[in-house]
Amino acid sequence: MTSTFLILFTSLFFAFTPTNNESLFKNDVPIYIIDEVALIEFQVYGELAPDGYIDEANSITEAYGFIISRVAGCEITKELQKKVHKKNNQSLKYMNTIYGKDWKENFTKETGLELAIPFN
Repeated sequence: MTSTFLILFTSLFFAFTPTNNESLFKNDVPIYIIDEVALIEFQVYGELAPDGYIDEANSITEAYGFIISRVAGCEITKELQKKVHKKNNQSLKYMNTIYGKDWKENFTKETGLELAIPFN
């Protein structure tokens, strides 16, 4: 099922003529093209997440149609925090549209990992 969504999602953005690790924006949602697959970006900041949480890009997140990018360490400004939350909420809406509102729960159920993504 995930593969079907990824194929559909990739075909929607195929007109961009992607290159590896190219960052695009579609309706203010960061889209990354990695190995010709379009992935939605979530951004994180702050200290590393505890065990059982995922807060960095890896092949597991890519298989589910998204990547996670660390944009700052522990010291962040209110302005950066607001930008990250805005982008993550836009990315969340996009993921909900493509994969359904329960995609995060499905991710956790299938991988055993929680997501450490700031939204508010």
